Amino acid sequence: NEAVKTIAAYKPALTFIHFPDVDTVGHAKGWGSHEQLATIEQTDTQLARVFQALDQAGIRASTFILVTADHGGAGITHGADDPRSRHIPWIVTGPGVKKNFDLTQIAALEVRTEDTCATACWLLGLALPANFDGKPVRQAFATGP
Repeated sequence: NEAVKTIAAYKPALTFIHFPDVDTVGHAKGWGSHEQLATIEQTDTQLARVFQALDQAGIRASTFILVTADHGGAGITHGADDPRSRHIPWIVTGPGVKKNFDLTQIAALEVRTEDTCATACWLLGLALPANFDGKPVRQAFATGP
């Protein structure tokens, strides 16, 4: 609700919106549980409201939207050595993003949580330090920022 109000009132140049419920329910009820899947549907509805607010504010065409998670899981936990924990959804849309492109089709590409920050910095024109633990996912884009 607050994000929708903020978009309408200010048309912000940069906004981060956190939807914590999918993670919370995953830890409490299990990854892929009925409860978590229902929470994903609720979050999808909330995200649709954000898209609608961007449309109404007239800024969606110039907005990058990146939907991701900090980790996956199995059971009610996650661990660094479990691929189910390391693989995350990573969906991006906006100006210059390849349309209908599936990053999983690039066998050598492994998108990690750290790459989300690196991609956001790249889109904002910010230089990354040499020791930064992430890299921009340029493969998702037809053109640069």
